Amino acid sequence: MKLNLKTINFQTRELTLKTEKARILDTLLIPAPLFKQTMEFIKANMTRIEQAKGYIFFKDCVSANSVVYLDVNYVRNRFRYYVKLADVDQVYDISEESASRTPRRLHRLTTHSLRHYAITSFSKQTNGNVVLTSRFARHASPETAMIYISTKKEELYKELDNIDMDSVERLKRSIMNIK
Repeated sequence: MKLNLKTINFQTRELTLKTEKARILDTLLIPAPLFKQTMEFIKANMTRIEQAKGYIFFKDCVSANSVVYLDVNYVRNRFRYYVKLADVDQVYDISEESASRTPRRLHRLTTHSLRHYAITSFSKQTNGNVVLTSRFARHASPETAMIYISTKKEELYKELDNIDMDSVERLKRSIMNIK
């Protein structure tokens, strides 16, 4: 991400960025502990950040013609490198998205799988509030967020066993009276 000092509102702890897929501007609140660490990092590296034209994720070595910020795929590539180094790289399938592309290996542990995990965890912490989860994930609709939320079969069965049928019947009756 091309994170620059200009993209941070230091009074409100908000970060403004352009979303990767939709290419629209979005604003996110930086959690207080992360904001504190970010401020410490900025203070400790202010000279380098200034040399990098305000970019917080800067390159150590910059030639005259190169960009000063890290490539947008830097984290993904470093993550992939360490997954392979730790020997936890598992391929679970091959994607043949289109006839014109070379089949692509689907890895179990990716930066995107971490996104799925974070969205699922947030959903559980908010008792399944899909609207709030959708905003957290920066999805345009709750339906999209629901694709990311993982539910294990055992969890589903447990919840089904715990359903209060009296509440379900009351809900059905109230819906019938409304119509």
